[in-house]
Amino acid sequence: MERRYKSPALRKLATLVTLLSFAIYMGMGLYAPSLALSTVTSLSTFASMAIMGAIVTFYITIGGVKAVVYTDVLQTLLMFGGVLAVVVMCCIELGGVGEVWAIAERGDRLEFFK
Repeated sequence: MERRYKSPALRKLATLVTLLSFAIYMGMGLYAPSLALSTVTSLSTFASMAIMGAIVTFYITIGGVKAVVYTDVLQTLLMFGGVLAVVVMCCIELGGVGEVWAIAERGDRLEFFK
């Protein structure tokens, strides 16, 4: 920014805005799971956020980004596996893929070519 527009003030402003947006993003990213944890446990939201922040900081510090990437891959595989399991269980429960297709057709839910 400074080289392109020849303005150190603009560079500092852009840096400040970027840091502020990252801080808000990290705050929301930590608050959402902490709120879920505090809902199912007797922990306060602040304690839950402090514990989760410490765990994440420790995990990234010890394992590095490589560990985070492996965790993301495992989480993605588990999510896809869970969705596949739900689809299979629903098909079994309703009497097969043909019956699921017929129910979707009766409910006017097939919109592939519209």
